[in-house]
Amino acid sequence: MPRVDAQKIGSSIATDPETNDWILDAKGGVATVSGVDYLPQRVREVLSIQRNESPFYPTFGMRFFEYFEAFRGSPWLDLLFKLDVVRQTSIPFNDTLTGQMQTPLQCVMRVRGLDLLADKPTKN
Repeated sequence: MPRVDAQKIGSSIATDPETNDWILDAKGGVATVSGVDYLPQRVREVLSIQRNESPFYPTFGMRFFEYFEAFRGSPWLDLLFKLDVVRQTSIPFNDTLTGQMQTPLQCVMRVRGLDLLADKPTKN
């Protein structure tokens, strides 16, 4: 799939990286984030959705939980997680709401690494 410049990845409601709550702007309204500033939030959004979790996109999402259960303690686990992130950057899904085929992480060119930070799930 063709890559999109990070400045053109769109926008969304800004969320706090720690709490995932919406952020208010200076006027008390809901803040938005776009472009390169949206990229870290977009990565969090994509990596936090598990496959079959979305009622609108049943084939969208990560397989982290599936891999974690099947390969816990295996040296393959980190590599499978990395491969799943690569899948999000390169294999498109059909967005039935917009009618477009696109990759979830459409501006990411390469995934250099992925580190598993804990040996068991915390906070879902």
